[in-house]
Amino acid sequence: MNKTKWRPADIKELKDMFDKDYPDERIAIVLNMPISSIKNKRRKLGLSRRQHIEWTDEKVKFITDLHAKRHTMTEITSAFSKKFQPTHKNSIIGKLHRLGKSEHNITVKIQTNKIKPLEIITQEGGILLLDATYSQCRYPFSTGAKMRVCGKDRTRGSYCEEHGAMCYMPIKSRKETDASIKEHKEKFFDKNTVI
Repeated sequence: MNKTKWRPADIKELKDMFDKDYPDERIAIVLNMPISSIKNKRRKLGLSRRQHIEWTDEKVKFITDLHAKRHTMTEITSAFSKKFQPTHKNSIIGKLHRLGKSEHNITVKIQTNKIKPLEIITQEGGILLLDATYSQCRYPFSTGAKMRVCGKDRTRGSYCEEHGAMCYMPIKSRKETDASIKEHKEKFFDKNTVI
């Protein structure tokens, strides 16, 4: 392993470029050294790119209030960065976690017209999934720890003929597909539109 030899002139140039906010990659190119050497020397010299946050009561109250009002972490970080100092989302998440406020109920907007609720499958028969061999149909008859599957001989993918017909869509002929594409273009696009 070759160690990079640092001359005093190199160290001065590193400090100057760091003060000008040059990224490590650019410093490495200018000094003709590996990026790992640049990062190691920077750390040894105490040149850190991370901004340490002095957590005052005002800053803590600010983020906890926004958190209580159910703002996202990105929104909290953006507001904090504008009001106090630039920071990363992980700094805010870490502080809230240390304060015991990391549990954030996340509400997810779901388009109910597109997502069908999960149905519990309960059908008698079949075999235990753990007992199924490679050549047996894996169509589920039940869910849970003792999941049961069809067990008939596979003919279409992971399924028997009957369950394969239920799970796989038939392939349209090339002419039908081309016709439907042409119909779609005529219906939704102007004749002058190039696709």
